Amino acid sequence: MHRLYILIPALALLFSSCATEQYANSINATRPGSGDKLPPELRARPGKAKIVVLRKKNLFVGIASQYKVYDGAHMIGRLGNGGMLIWDTDPKFTQIRTVLGNPRNYSLIAQSEQTYFFAAEIDWSDTSPTNGYAASYLIPLDPADGVAMYERLKK
Repeated sequence: MHRLYILIPALALLFSSCATEQYANSINATRPGSGDKLPPELRARPGKAKIVVLRKKNLFVGIASQYKVYDGAHMIGRLGNGGMLIWDTDPKFTQIRTVLGNPRNYSLIAQSEQTYFFAAEIDWSDTSPTNGYAASYLIPLDPADGVAMYERLKK
């Protein structure tokens, strides 16, 4: 009987996952522009940069966790398992960060009409008795890899 008290919550966590919630579609967005060799939805608008943060689908590890994603101090949204966040930003120096456990920053000088791709991952080596969490971090992706990952997640 006591095993059921452990088994039922464990199964609930295993087979449930958190959805992605995006809080902002863009930051100071302007009219649509063009780019080359990117799907239209991934092209940066004139005078803007586009940031794309992708999270691959995991079957077990971290499926119930969401990462908060920030552009500077502005919260863009929560990134769930297999989710993506896409937004426009002004050309500027910024820090894109994910927050799950200990926050980690990725510094970027966003340039006009450029699209930047990142994969969000979990670092389990940061788990310790003092902080109790793994940490999320961003990996910059080559545009071709970013588009391929985007297309896989879109299906």
